Amino acid sequence: TITGDLFNLPAGAVGAAVGAHWRKLTTTTTPNALSVANAYRLANTQPFFGEYTIMEEFAELQVPILKDAALAKRLNVNVAARHTDYSTTGSVTTWKAGLVWQINSDLRLRAARSRDIRAPNLNELFSRGRQTNAVIDDTGPGGTGQFYSGVPNIATGNLNLKPEVADSSVIGFVYQPSGLKGLSLAMDFYTTRIDDAIFVAGGAIAVRECNEDPNSPLCAFVTRGPTAASPRAVIRTQNSPVNLNSELSTGLDFEVSYRVPLSNWFANSQPGNLVVRAIAGYIDEYSAVSPLAPTINWAGNGRATPQGPALPRVRGNLSFNHIRGSFATFLQMRYIGGMTWDKTRLLGVTTDYNNVPSTAYFDGQIGYRTQVLGRDTEIYLNVANILDREPTYAPRNTGATPLPTDPGLFDQVGRMFRLGIKTRF
Repeated sequence: TITGDLFNLPAGAVGAAVGAHWRKLTTTTTPNALSVANAYRLANTQPFFGEYTIMEEFAELQVPILKDAALAKRLNVNVAARHTDYSTTGSVTTWKAGLVWQINSDLRLRAARSRDIRAPNLNELFSRGRQTNAVIDDTGPGGTGQFYSGVPNIATGNLNLKPEVADSSVIGFVYQPSGLKGLSLAMDFYTTRIDDAIFVAGGAIAVRECNEDPNSPLCAFVTRGPTAASPRAVIRTQNSPVNLNSELSTGLDFEVSYRVPLSNWFANSQPGNLVVRAIAGYIDEYSAVSPLAPTINWAGNGRATPQGPALPRVRGNLSFNHIRGSFATFLQMRYIGGMTWDKTRLLGVTTDYNNVPSTAYFDGQIGYRTQVLGRDTEIYLNVANILDREPTYAPRNTGATPLPTDPGLFDQVGRMFRLGIKTRF
């Protein structure tokens, strides 16, 4: 990587960076003989090997346009491009263009547009199989009219995958009023569209798709039994990642912080400094367009689906950090907004539960900074989930083990204490 200034413009120096990067990724999985023979109830990982190399070249420019002008205290433009060549999926070019417009000492605007990619990983490409158990609904048209539980489902890779491609736009502002020192307010609106999104097809979706269209290529993912008792029973399914979907997401990110010496409020004392900070995100839309499923805005959906995890519309943190001399105290609230448990179900018709309430957790920490053997050292006590709140009921009924809550969102442990020491050597 080489960085430096190219030349000067009236508003300042033009900065540049260029470089190249090569790397190689390799994976080897060697399971035991019982796993290879599918002897276990779950997993039965199969042996596989895979590798690919990546060659990248990139360049970036930082261009000052205006400085101390009537329209702007400062205006900078940033452009960047990257060419990436994967030995498995070919070459792709990504880029970014953005600007930062400092209108005055209080207000700064920012915007960016970019083309990004995510290449399939080693497991998505080369995996030869891992078994889970699935619940199969075969009651639709063309099916047997039965539900099947504990059906072996084999997840494999797909060497024909290509990179996902995303187009993203972000526009926002930062406001730091000179009349109220220590206050900062930032807000950004974003929108992202992903094409050729990698989607795991198969399993229960393959059964439904094949029942509706016997000529669907997903019929190859469904194995039915030849037994006399149930000649068409689903006895095995397969999952594989495919470039099948497009995805759209829009939302708003918000941050406000206020740092103030408490001596401004309390005279004749040394109360220290207080930092109040709030971070929140609002998801307006997250939709996956797929030929295998209806298009639904999954924002605010509380149950994990094949399209993604549970997705509350609102999540946020509010924190208070007080420092006085060697002592520091910290209090935080983590907020998870309420959700509809499953947007595909109708309360009182297809489910008797469809509302996940909002949840808030409180965490705290007390720390003391000192010197130990001449080294900066902090001793701290941290308490997570101070109120010992139980997990919010948000059942997950997919996979081999149904759960009464979502471990990706809600605390599973309860009140937890950590006593620790941090030091530097």
